[in-house]
Amino acid sequence: MGTTLEIGPGSSKVVALGAKPVIVLNGPHGIRAFSAVCTHLGCIVGYDASKSPDIVSPCHDGHFNAVNGNVVSGPPPAPLKEYPVAVEEDKVFLLDA
Repeated sequence: MGTTLEIGPGSSKVVALGAKPVIVLNGPHGIRAFSAVCTHLGCIVGYDASKSPDIVSPCHDGHFNAVNGNVVSGPPPAPLKEYPVAVEEDKVFLLDA
């Protein structure tokens, strides 16, 4: 999937897990991975720790918690699905749960 050097602190990367887009972010609680599809209208979410500590959907400004994917604000009806992450040395692996 990538390395910890590619996803430095406060940054993210959207990758494919099979046919599913997944956002992998390196936030205040380490490397986490969530579905990159907003539960409101299906937009691809983003993360920029310098602007907001949340995962943000460009569709109607939905915000999700970057630690657990729960809805913080806006119209999304459900949290983002979290995917397990394994880090070995500097390599990041996503597990399809």
